[in-house]
Amino acid sequence: MPAIRHKQPISVNYRATLHMNSIVLDNHVCLPFHRDREFVFECLNLHRQAGFTVISINIGCGEMSWESHISFAEKLRNWIEQRPEQYHLIQSRKELIEKENSGDQRLGIFFDVEGGSLLNGDSSRLSTLYNLGVRWMCLTYNKSNDLVGGCLPGSADGGLTPIGREVVEEMDRLGIIVCCSHTGHRSAMELIAHTRNPPIFSHSNSAAVYPHWRNIDDALAKMCADKGGVICLNGVGPFIGSGRSDLAGFLIHLDYMIDLVGPSHVGIGLDYVYDTQELEDCVQENPSLFGDSLQGAERFTFVPPTALPEIQAHLIQRGLSREEVHCILGRNIVRVASEVWN
Repeated sequence: MPAIRHKQPISVNYRATLHMNSIVLDNHVCLPFHRDREFVFECLNLHRQAGFTVISINIGCGEMSWESHISFAEKLRNWIEQRPEQYHLIQSRKELIEKENSGDQRLGIFFDVEGGSLLNGDSSRLSTLYNLGVRWMCLTYNKSNDLVGGCLPGSADGGLTPIGREVVEEMDRLGIIVCCSHTGHRSAMELIAHTRNPPIFSHSNSAAVYPHWRNIDDALAKMCADKGGVICLNGVGPFIGSGRSDLAGFLIHLDYMIDLVGPSHVGIGLDYVYDTQELEDCVQENPSLFGDSLQGAERFTFVPPTALPEIQAHLIQRGLSREEVHCILGRNIVRVASEVWN
């Protein structure tokens, strides 16, 4: 099994300088779907050693089947529950809020889903996802589906469909946060308007900084923030922009979003992929999901979780208060979760 490679070393002084008694949350982590348990634990431990205290793990995306989502979630739950001294499946807002001041050193985990196609138009399936630990969901993954329009160029963005409205209402009832990443502009606006809860962009960057179709414009970011939501910035190279180093480019997007909507509405969702070969294979096997701009293995670079010390240092150096840094690194998502989760 090859070792996980990452770019930045973990600072030995980071634990000493990290603001304690505050959740540090990565809102979107992509573990390999087809690796063994020990590799998965190596991934989880890298996030924990980097300083994250809570992460959201993706259990499936795009056009993956219902069965594959459920199978992966059950496998993860089983593995995590076998290590109760290291990991904690967070399943309620009470557990998430309590973690901040409990001194619990375990890595807190909940799940997410990228795309509502797995529902096959049946909103009752959401209760199964919720019971497994899913706490936010995108309604599509780039392409338009029977719920909403996608952001992929050429996709018909017809907005939120009647079935999509039903799904949003059931998500609201259950306590699953509505995520607008991967969604077309019109559809994202209608999602934000239709949900009664604060929405999120779980891993979206700024189109004003770099006009990629996966990034969002100022109007969408402001609309999300105006409803109490959070925009989480990702570290995916193609969305950061050409000609910029990953971390430097990520920080440009982060600064822009903080200036645009304020530090109370910004978070981190690195979208770090631990098995890039699996991603490259997926892109080659499903070209219609990704578009021409994501073809080619050399395009996939990522800001790793081990960049967390540099991200925090940047926030402090730009003059943000301690509370504002806490909010961006986790408390903003905790706030939304406390309003939405049961």
